[in-house]
Amino acid sequence: MQPFLESSRAFTQELTSFYDFINPTAAAMWNLRWQVKGYVEEQPAVTIEELHGRFVAGSGIGSANLRRHCIERPWEQQVNESSVLGLTGAIGLFEGWLQALELGTDTERDNLQFPSQAIRGKFGAADVINRYRSRLSPALEAAFGPNPQIQRSILWVSNR
Repeated sequence: MQPFLESSRAFTQELTSFYDFINPTAAAMWNLRWQVKGYVEEQPAVTIEELHGRFVAGSGIGSANLRRHCIERPWEQQVNESSVLGLTGAIGLFEGWLQALELGTDTERDNLQFPSQAIRGKFGAADVINRYRSRLSPALEAAFGPNPQIQRSILWVSNR
């Protein structure tokens, strides 16, 4: 189902594209680790320059310490680092979506970045949602009808 608002459609497309990059990159990193580890096991005296020539040359990447990256660092650490990059990128996309959102005031869109008034002493997402929820739109109900599942979801978010 396509989102109704243009900002939401753009956000969905950008987030999908972002994860279409992040996930295969993690898989490629795992494969690179496996290849470098196998090569180093066969050629224990291999230099950083030789590894660069075999695995990096032609990529346009100027520097990559593959011995440190693929052998000395555990996979779990690399997954965690990739997760931080992924989360940071997703948060940036979310903040961009909020700024482009076609609804609410600038202040309300800023408040949507935080959970609720109880947490930070200022209005947050739950407070903004409650404000809009209290003013149901006759036009939207006429167009789409009442939706109990959406109403339960909004109630759940507002009670968090």
